[in-house]
Amino acid sequence: MATIKRNTPLKPLFLILISLVILSSCKVQPGSDCLADVEIAAFERETIQCEIHSFTLSIPKTCEQGGCGLIMDVHGWTMDADYQEQGTGLAALGRNAMGRGAATPYIVVQPSSANASWDGGISNEGEAGDDVIIYNFMQEVIASYNVDIKRIHFGGFSQGAAMTYRFLCNFNEDIASFAPIAGSGIGCAPPLIPVLNIHGIEDTLVSFAGSTSTRDIYIDTIGENNLDHTIIDDGDTYTHHRYSGSEYLWEFIEHTSTGGIVAGHCMPGGSGIFGCDAGFTTGEKIIDFYIAHPKE
Repeated sequence: MATIKRNTPLKPLFLILISLVILSSCKVQPGSDCLADVEIAAFERETIQCEIHSFTLSIPKTCEQGGCGLIMDVHGWTMDADYQEQGTGLAALGRNAMGRGAATPYIVVQPSSANASWDGGISNEGEAGDDVIIYNFMQEVIASYNVDIKRIHFGGFSQGAAMTYRFLCNFNEDIASFAPIAGSGIGCAPPLIPVLNIHGIEDTLVSFAGSTSTRDIYIDTIGENNLDHTIIDDGDTYTHHRYSGSEYLWEFIEHTSTGGIVAGHCMPGGSGIFGCDAGFTTGEKIIDFYIAHPKE
């Protein structure tokens, strides 16, 4: 049975970032009705404890009546929903999205893995893997809060970015646009769905080469004769590229920050140990991208 509780202060960082590990654990079976006992109401930020994992939701006023967009914002290794919110600020930005031109606010869901690590797959020894668990919970939120099905978006940082690219490949039918941050790159032929990719050139944990390889995949898929490459924003420490054509859109913000708990592996403009300074704000770039790219 699901329970709902107030957010608690940030957990201390117990793990040292040396190398990526994948931890195995019991998994929730697909189809768990995690919101069945939760009152549908507006609240600034609440955490739903559901079986192994938990999900922190921001439900702006009026969204309990239906029609709002939905943002899934997934943390990386050693992290949780609170660390992710420090990095992206998307819960706060979603509540105030109409001030940035959105038709309504956005519900924001920030999952927390019980192990501070996502399992990296769709299934695990016949049980539901974390991708399936996150997907099922997303579907529950969509149904429970009558979400605008044209404004569902998915992003994440590090391991959350890897999950974002897996969703782009495997669970893309419902999602309008994606925003991976500091991820290893795409693992399939690109679908016709807009993507904003953010990555530090000096990232010492997840190689920047994953993003440049993904860029090259999009360029090859679009084709040189159809490619439109535009620099839409350029600062001293970052460049925001747009690669489009043949109905594809892949935007790429590369930055030179060496900040964060692991040098360069960070969220520019964010606070906390995973934030860094690169002349732009990650959350603002992402929500502006989401607002600009609803599902057609």
